[in-house]
Amino acid sequence: MRLESNAVRKLCGAKYGMPLRPQLSLNKTRRLLSLNKSLTLCWKKLTGLEKLSERTNDVKGMTFSPGVYMELIAVGAGGFIGACARHLITKILSATGFHLPLGTLASNVIAGFLIGLIIGLERQSGNINQNAKLFLVTGLLGGLSTFSAFSLETVVFLESEQYLQAAENTILNLAGAIIAVFLGFALANWIKYK
Repeated sequence: MRLESNAVRKLCGAKYGMPLRPQLSLNKTRRLLSLNKSLTLCWKKLTGLEKLSERTNDVKGMTFSPGVYMELIAVGAGGFIGACARHLITKILSATGFHLPLGTLASNVIAGFLIGLIIGLERQSGNINQNAKLFLVTGLLGGLSTFSAFSLETVVFLESEQYLQAAENTILNLAGAIIAVFLGFALANWIKYK
């Protein structure tokens, strides 16, 4: 087995270009394991996982409270549906031949409107189930909206020196999604007073 890292070769005692034969002493191995445990403990303290692990089950070194599994399922299911919906929207709108990627724009604007509506309704009633909110907002709308595709499409426009299309794409996606959130809030307020 050949490794190209000089640091690994130096640590293991092999010369560059020679086959790697680990020569770690037992003391070095123990120190590395102790360092790994120290770093893990430090990470838990920094992230707050130390307190969490005191009240949760330990599964293969990862700590989760029982409710986290349901949250992960809610986010994953919503994300699956949202990503599939975005793919279908993109497929349908790409056939229009418009000079901008309408699928990404429509997905971001629709997601912005729906998140405004959902959060607007939650602000009024204050009683949306946490797992339902995770399914809808983090999962479904997170899967539906796409900042990464919007960014890539804009960079492709810039690379091909289509500066006007890059500017149009940026303005329409950002302004469109933000305006859509406000419209979602407005609809939630209208529903409240109706």
